Amino acid sequence: MEHDDRSTNGTNGTAAPDGHAADGRVARGQRNRAALVAAFLDLVAAGHQRVTGQQVAESAGVSVRTVWTHFADLEALYDAASRELWRRYQEGRTLVAADLDLPTRVDRFAARRAAENEEIAPFARTAALAEPFSPALRASRARFVGAVRDDVLRLFGAELAGAPDRTSAVLAAATYPAWSTLRDDLGLDTDDARAALTATLRALLDPGTPAS
Repeated sequence: MEHDDRSTNGTNGTAAPDGHAADGRVARGQRNRAALVAAFLDLVAAGHQRVTGQQVAESAGVSVRTVWTHFADLEALYDAASRELWRRYQEGRTLVAADLDLPTRVDRFAARRAAENEEIAPFARTAALAEPFSPALRASRARFVGAVRDDVLRLFGAELAGAPDRTSAVLAAATYPAWSTLRDDLGLDTDDARAALTATLRALLDPGTPAS
């Protein structure tokens, strides 16, 4: 959004804007900022791994100047985009009930993690390129890993009590890097990758049960 500071305090005879006009500009600025963040995330979801301000501007139908009016630099854009991705994740996730029997908990948790990992895959691939230089993206990664850790402890705390090594192993199996190994390195399709994740979790959470 282009700046327009033609309003004054009235000393030159021009009336200052009323509250409604100011509120309208604020709301319009917030909409423009949200549209830029959405454009960035749409580009990443479409497979663009090195998104530029020019691409964001073109996708949102604005000038490049508008992008940098709302965001001081790419780091500021990364921060806003990662927070919006987190908001969407929180809004869309459905927790597995913790009072189910263990096999059902494992199956449902594995299915949900498979779906979530598949959904965030393009964002994780893009973030990995800039994470070493971006505190915002490292913070975003920590938020997502923390959410999985909380879910693992909520669902499987009884089975993992007193077993920090197995807790770490379950967390590692459930987070995106392991999913990327199954999908990208081993070339498994989503069904086979989910089956491998389920088998891993079963072996870690109930070692006495034979693998299927």
